[in-house]
This record gives sequence, C-alpha cells and structure tokens, in this order.
Amino acid sequence: MQVEAIKTEGLDPAGKKITDVYVKNPPFYAIYHTDQRVMVHYDDTTAEAKRQSELLAPLSPIRGEINGLIDGWRSSPKQNLKDKAKRYDRRVADALGVALGGDAPGALSVLKGIKSDIVDDRTSWARFQYLIAAFAVSAVIILLVWLITSYLLAPMPPGDPKSASAWLLWFSLAGGTIGAFFSIAIAIRGRTVLTDLHLVDNVADAVLRVVIGAIAAGVLVSLVKLGIVSLSIGSSSASGTLDGAPEKIWLYALVLAFIAGFSERLIPDLLDKTAAGAAASSSPSSQLTTAPATPPAPPVQPSQPTPGAAPVTAAAVDTGQLRYPQ
Repeated sequence: MQVEAIKTEGLDPAGKKITDVYVKNPPFYAIYHTDQRVMVHYDDTTAEAKRQSELLAPLSPIRGEINGLIDGWRSSPKQNLKDKAKRYDRRVADALGVALGGDAPGALSVLKGIKSDIVDDRTSWARFQYLIAAFAVSAVIILLVWLITSYLLAPMPPGDPKSASAWLLWFSLAGGTIGAFFSIAIAIRGRTVLTDLHLVDNVADAVLRVVIGAIAAGVLVSLVKLGIVSLSIGSSSASGTLDGAPEKIWLYALVLAFIAGFSERLIPDLLDKTAAGAAASSSPSSQLTTAPATPPAPPVQPSQPTPGAAPVTAAAVDTGQLRYPQ
C-alpha cells in the first residue's frame, strides 16, 4: 500500500479504519489516526521505509506509555474526554513529524513533555477524587457519631459518669474526623497522589487517613482524661478542663480532637514517649557496682647493699596495686 492511498475513512495496511490524516507527504510518509492510536505509513521505497522505521524505533516505548495513559479517554462515552484524547494524539503526530524530519532527540523531548502533561492532567482529577473520598468517609463517621450520641446514649440517666465519658469519647471521634479532613484539604496540592488510573489505591489512602485521624482523637482525649498526658491550651490545662464545667468540656474536647486529627504524627509520638516513660518507671534503675580497691601493698624495702657494690636507688614505680623497686 502506497502513501497516496492513506485517506480518511479508508483502511490502513493493518485493516484499521483511518479516522483522521494529520500529515500526508507522498511518496515519503503519512501520519494518521485510527480508533486505537497514531500511526505512521512509511516511504513507498523499501530502503527508505526501513530507515524511517529505525529512526522511530527509539520513540516506541514512550509512545506506548502515552497510549496507555489516554486509551480510556478514547473509548470513554464522555465527549470531553474523547476531545482531550484527540488533542494529545495531535501533539504526538506533530512529534512524529519532527522525528521524520530528522530530529529524533527533539521528538523524544516533545513526547516526554506530552507524557508529563497527561500525568499532570490525570493526577489533578485524582486529587479531586481523593477529596471526594475523604469527604464521604468523614460524613459517614460524623453521621455515625451523631446516631450513637443521639439514640444510644440518650436513654442513659442524665449526670451518669459513664454516659458523660462515652459521649466525650464519641464526640472526640467527630472532632478528629474534621481535623483529618481539614489537614487533607490544606495539603492536597503537595500530597503525593497517584493518577486516577489507581482509583482504589487513592480512595483507600484517603479513607485510611480519615479513620486514623478519628482514632487518634479518641486516644488523645482518653489519655488527657486519664491524666497520662498533660496538655495546656493557652493558660488552661486541658486535663483539668475535661473534668471541669460541662459547658466547656465539649469545646476543649473538640479542640484536642481536632489537633489529634490534624497532626497524624502527634499521637504515635505521644504513645512512644508514654511507653518509654512507663518502662523507665517500672524498671529499677541500674546501679553500677564497683568492687572495693585492693589496698596497696607496702613498699618493698630495698635490700642492704652488698659491701663493695654500687648502691641501689630506692625509687618506686607505681604499677597499679603493687609497687616494685626500680
């Protein structure tokens, strides 16, 4: 099949329907589009076609990556996604034209830029999905807390310490959920999010972060309530406030829970310090026992000089516990 035969609505050498012809330069080459990808029809002469094929061969891996990223858009029922895929396909066709013109390194650079733009596009949508998942699970947790505090704890006698403690615990879960979602919303631009091709992973990460924030809030409020951890907010002690006036309990509990949900490393660090402190207080402090030093032996008296011999100096050399004459 020659380059001149490449036409819109026609069939290419592989039997695929040609949907668009980007570049047609008979008898040298044609760049066209099928339902699946951008294709190149090489020169009519065998030798030149082989050279063109070898010239484009290094571009095949990144072309495959680009096709994998936009295949879902091509087959999507949404027209805006189909149009987006067409825009990127046209840019790929332009890059292939640059390569066939003799600038393969320049074409590779263009293709890398196209891939980067597609990844950014998909990551942007993935961030929005991440926020939707985090908001949905936050709403479910808050609704669950409302149901429990409104219907399960309401029948309990008013003023019952158990009822107050249970209400405080469940209320803190709601505050931690709000703090976790607030943290996600603020840092979503800098957060590492996979592309929307990994929807399950992104949703699982969003749900996990919100649940961890809620659990961390309950743990922090419980630690402060038990007096294991002492925190101060301004001039007020959080531990004392949780046992103080009822009208202030919910406010301080909300602040503590929000802080715990917002800072995902706060509770693990507190638990590590608490465990280390408990281990140190429960184990007896190790004492270093030093054996009493052996009293030094009395210095050895120098022997009497032999008549006619040279006198011996009685200077002593300290060698630890014993002293020997020199």
